[in-house]
Amino acid sequence: MRISATQSTSFPSTGETWRNTIEYVLAGRSMKLMATRANRIGPRAEGYVEALVAHPPLSFMLHRDPENPRFAVDWLGTGHEVGYGEVEREIVQSLDLIRSPYCLGDHRLVDLMKTPQFTISAIAEEPAGGGNLLRVEFQAEVDDVPEGPVPMEGVVTVDPARAWVIRSFREKAKAPSVAWGEGTVAYDGAVDGIPLLKSCTIRWGTKNEVGTERTLNVGECVPGAVPESEFTLAAFGITGPAGAGRINSFTYWSIVIATVALLVTVVLRVVRARLARGTTP
Repeated sequence: MRISATQSTSFPSTGETWRNTIEYVLAGRSMKLMATRANRIGPRAEGYVEALVAHPPLSFMLHRDPENPRFAVDWLGTGHEVGYGEVEREIVQSLDLIRSPYCLGDHRLVDLMKTPQFTISAIAEEPAGGGNLLRVEFQAEVDDVPEGPVPMEGVVTVDPARAWVIRSFREKAKAPSVAWGEGTVAYDGAVDGIPLLKSCTIRWGTKNEVGTERTLNVGECVPGAVPESEFTLAAFGITGPAGAGRINSFTYWSIVIATVALLVTVVLRVVRARLARGTTP
């Protein structure tokens, strides 16, 4: 699957807005995110590109400056946790709005429902587009806030006729800061009965003030197979160490140490085998 979209984050208190165009590609466990700055964000100029690839054989993070046509390597790693897991987490955090059909902001609805503290206080039907939505009022508890586990309450509207996707929500954590969030989600078309995300807007704030407003508008969503070659360094014009751009010193020495450790292990195994046979030179 391939998704292209625009994403923006606004800060009403400062009047600042960050804008990105993104491309998200998914094939099995492999995923790729390319984010291009549509305006200057801090030190990152317009046109700055970040590329994150989570691919089981080799995962990596790259960047490309507007004035340089070549990608440079920021990080790479192998293995599930060190390599794939690290980049996967970065991609999921960057693409949290794409999960809006089944998430209340940072919280998956199904995870909230599994907690012992989750209770439903009211359910009502709401007419919409020739069908009925379900409006559910609930109480739960979250433990991912600075204050620790705190109770929360909320209202979520879901569409039972369209794979139970979320259409809107509002939640409020009963913490000292009284943090709240609200969102609306729209869809266009479906694949295998699953509605395709078209847009979403989520606001976060404390008390009566809006802290951030985030918006995602999907331009194109194309289901289908993606070749494995898209998740390799070669797809970004990097074919070997000579074209690897800048690798941070930690990554470089980690690779060196890992290589030396592997060679030492192999040598020790050979020596032990020869000792066991009495054939050491």
